[in-house]
Amino acid sequence: WLKTLEQRARQLAGSTERISPSEIVVKIPFTSAKELQEKFTGFFNTRRNEDSDGSELSNITSTLVAEDTNFFLLSRNHLVYDLDLRSLAMLTTKGDSSLVNLDFSLQTPWGVKNIENDENAIQPEKHGNQLLWTIKAGAINHVEVVFWLPNFLGIGTLLIIGFVWLGLYLRYTFLPNPSIQLTAKKD
Repeated sequence: WLKTLEQRARQLAGSTERISPSEIVVKIPFTSAKELQEKFTGFFNTRRNEDSDGSELSNITSTLVAEDTNFFLLSRNHLVYDLDLRSLAMLTTKGDSSLVNLDFSLQTPWGVKNIENDENAIQPEKHGNQLLWTIKAGAINHVEVVFWLPNFLGIGTLLIIGFVWLGLYLRYTFLPNPSIQLTAKKD
């Protein structure tokens, strides 16, 4: 099962790190909300392997919605992630401990803000520009965040305008004015 996760991560230009024989860390980079949503869907919603006995393990519902709002140099991203793990309630024990440990983390270059407007919202741990949510088996988990990313199209446009302005400035400041010399041919 872990080898399948490693293959899926590699297909999406991600990386994996084996911490122990039964534990793996999967990292999938993204540059926009649309790319995150596509990669997330590609990673989790590949063909489902049905359990041979028809158990409830195959009834895990996962939904990720990512919206971005472009400003000139920045892009504001709003991420909503819902994960229904009630079918894994049999893997939890008394005292809120679980046989399955799942974490969801998000690391952004300029920080991230957690939004808690749902009764199923999970309180994250903050480590610099990274938030880490511990997903609870046997419950509905809700993660909602807002974060900012650089808008590379806007930054590129600004650089092109700057180079054109610099070229015009240098041309008309340091070089002589262009003049047209007309010479008449004498027959």
